[in-house]
Amino acid sequence: MSLNISAQRTYWQQEIDYTMNIDVDTEKHQYKGDQKVVYTNNSPDELDRVYFHLYFNAFQPGSMMDVRSRTITDPDRRVGDRISKLSEDEIGYQKIRSLKQDGKDVKFTH
Repeated sequence: MSLNISAQRTYWQQEIDYTMNIDVDTEKHQYKGDQKVVYTNNSPDELDRVYFHLYFNAFQPGSMMDVRSRTITDPDRRVGDRISKLSEDEIGYQKIRSLKQDGKDVKFTH
């Protein structure tokens, strides 16, 4: 009998740290603030891209969600054309102001 043992890859997990300063306006039902995100790649693989889902950007006239909610065959009646009719102060969004890798500015797309 022989025993064949091979080394397993060391366990790793990605790491992400958030720092947020948020003002809550309960009268206007709005949030405004800044968020700093630090993503650490602990994997043995080199990453050539990282995705962040900017959820609130869907709530803008002309967004993919707006167009889909107005043109889908079986629309969600709670949404319909409501997004396209939002006033300026009702529009939700998240804006990325800068992105750095190892302390250096890098280009990004929305």
